[in-house]
Amino acid sequence: MMNEVSVGPASSLGYALSDGLGDGPFDVAVVIPTVARISIKRALESVFAQTDAGRIQIAIGVDVAKGDVDVVRQTLECRPPNVSALVLTLPYSTSMRHGGVHTRAGWW
Repeated sequence: MMNEVSVGPASSLGYALSDGLGDGPFDVAVVIPTVARISIKRALESVFAQTDAGRIQIAIGVDVAKGDVDVVRQTLECRPPNVSALVLTLPYSTSMRHGGVHTRAGWW
């Protein structure tokens, strides 16, 4: 069973999933910007497959969904107990190619 914490209406800002991991620090953080292509499933499963990583926090930012955003939620439902997730779906794009102000190069 997932413990879901909504950060807004279901279709507006996103949700957080933690299943009782507590408030302690995480050992690994994974940040995934996505447009919700089906490849997000494989990327998440790769994170889930990591062994000896300790407590993992995944932050997913959906920018202009080009695929089915439900695949993110469905894949996260199968995450191991050491994985917490935060999914952010803004009602606008932050990418220049979709009308935002940030270019791809130089943001990391």
